[in-house]
Amino acid sequence: MDINSPTAIHSAQVYPWQQDVWQSLISRLAQGRLAHAYLLAGESGIGKTDFARAFAHYLLCHERSASAACGHCKACLLAAAGNHPDLFLAQAEEGSAVIKIEQIRLLSRFVQQTSHFSTSRVIILSPAEAMGPAAANALLKVLEEPPAETWFLVLSHQPGLLMPTVKSRCQLQPLPCPTQQQGYSWLQSMSSQSSEEDLNAALAISKNRPLAAWSALQLNLPEERRNLLVGLSQLLKAQLLPIELARRYEKADRAQILTLMQNTLASLIRFESSADPQYLYDAELLELAQLCHITPSTGRYQSKILHGLYIKMNNAIMQLRSSSNPNPLLILENCFIEWQRVMSTDKQSESQCHSLTR
Repeated sequence: MDINSPTAIHSAQVYPWQQDVWQSLISRLAQGRLAHAYLLAGESGIGKTDFARAFAHYLLCHERSASAACGHCKACLLAAAGNHPDLFLAQAEEGSAVIKIEQIRLLSRFVQQTSHFSTSRVIILSPAEAMGPAAANALLKVLEEPPAETWFLVLSHQPGLLMPTVKSRCQLQPLPCPTQQQGYSWLQSMSSQSSEEDLNAALAISKNRPLAAWSALQLNLPEERRNLLVGLSQLLKAQLLPIELARRYEKADRAQILTLMQNTLASLIRFESSADPQYLYDAELLELAQLCHITPSTGRYQSKILHGLYIKMNNAIMQLRSSSNPNPLLILENCFIEWQRVMSTDKQSESQCHSLTR
């Protein structure tokens, strides 16, 4: 399971960091100003799908209050069970990253049907950037002339990738990321048995996206990250060979391991640029920073080193995820060799800096 596509939580709920958007939408509905299509845009892992489900349930509820669906009428019970005939979910099928034109054709037929329980119908489409040109053009035709009381909730992690004509038919509604405290409080309420160290690590791994952080906890990524930090420190102490560390991950998701390395580099970069100790939030990361002589006084030279390594990790991840039959063990070993070479304090030089940033 990829933390960028969290599947651990599937529900219709509004999270604390979404309350302002929720109040705005239901106020527009009450005033008769609700647009027929909304582009709910925001980072993955912050609860956009749950928010869309909650709002769809609210629109379909027979006995909704001024602020929430009732939860007990027939419409609410069917929606909660995933069986409401007036709610259509269009998303990439399992094992695919694409929303196919056939799914949009089914959506089009759904829109033309008579609703079953009321005059309202709701379509949730996620993520919109998963549509190819043919599917996007087919959706455009539906969006141009929607029947009355038909609502589209179009979700997107990367709205910049959408066709301008599709975006122009939807009203943009950004969904915010939580504050650090909101994310931590929610994650703590979901995983009260986790240590403060694990909660902070999960949020750092997920870039403060709470649902992605929850998935990271389920995958035990905080522990995986700590083990990796120990291994990276051992490389710098010459206690371990790069190939030995790479072989520890023969059965692991190597791209995820490199993503954890990127996360480590990001924390070091943030600490160096801000001098804020919150970015060195556990003993393993603190030791690594000390071994690498990462301090706020190291200046632009060290920043170039760290950014250069980050880019190399990113290129390696793209190689691993390509269809060019890569050698995962060799790619991971090369990344560890580069880490050891560049971050060993006795080998840092201006020439290394230039070679990394060419």
